[in-house]
Amino acid sequence: LSAAYNALGEPSYLKSHMQLLAQNGQDSAAIEDARVLLSEFPEDSLALKSLVQLLSKNQRSGEALDTLKAYHQRNPKSKFILFTLGLQEAAMDLNHEAEQHLNKVKNDSLYAGGAYFTLSSLALQKGDTAKAIKDLELAYKAEPDTYGSEMAWRYGISGKYDKAYPILDSLVKSEAFLDSMISVRAANEGWSAGKVGKLKTALKEESAKHQFLYGNVLLFNAESIEDKYRSGDSAKRDSARVFRER
Repeated sequence: LSAAYNALGEPSYLKSHMQLLAQNGQDSAAIEDARVLLSEFPEDSLALKSLVQLLSKNQRSGEALDTLKAYHQRNPKSKFILFTLGLQEAAMDLNHEAEQHLNKVKNDSLYAGGAYFTLSSLALQKGDTAKAIKDLELAYKAEPDTYGSEMAWRYGISGKYDKAYPILDSLVKSEAFLDSMISVRAANEGWSAGKVGKLKTALKEESAKHQFLYGNVLLFNAESIEDKYRSGDSAKRDSARVFRER
């Protein structure tokens, strides 16, 4: 792939080479590939994102941040760079700077989910629970498939069970739909048994996480009912225990 890139100058070859190196743990060589790509194709967002991720993974977060700042200076209006810079700053606990940059892209449909989710996490760190929930709601609105679990959990630990259960139910329904879609596409497109097995195993793992989440929210709800009626009559306490055992 590297030789093909040198001969033809086609960036897709070097991107594939970079990804293969990263997948095989050869991060230093992958970083060099990313740098070569960016030197010749400075607008390549995939190469920039890969470079930042590889540098951060290898305890070179400061270098990743400096790289993003340099790109931001050259192109201060790039929403991709603003978003990536904000995420990097949040990961390095540069919360004020992260908020400034993420606030500039949170209303863009392409970045809204990730921006609002990160802003929610930053608000939670400051103890602003109300803002944390509001921002997470906006992240969930932008990308319900991505942030459904986080939204249900936040509602659950906040005692907003009436809002948590519909999301949890939708997650369960979505799993059943995806399972049937895998079967349909496998039959129509002739997928191998190995490919189907991997997809269904991944789906089962995700389903187990959702079931665990659902169980915990039910437990929180049951405990709140028990606390509410702890000093009440025995019939109410028994009713709470039955709900808890669900």
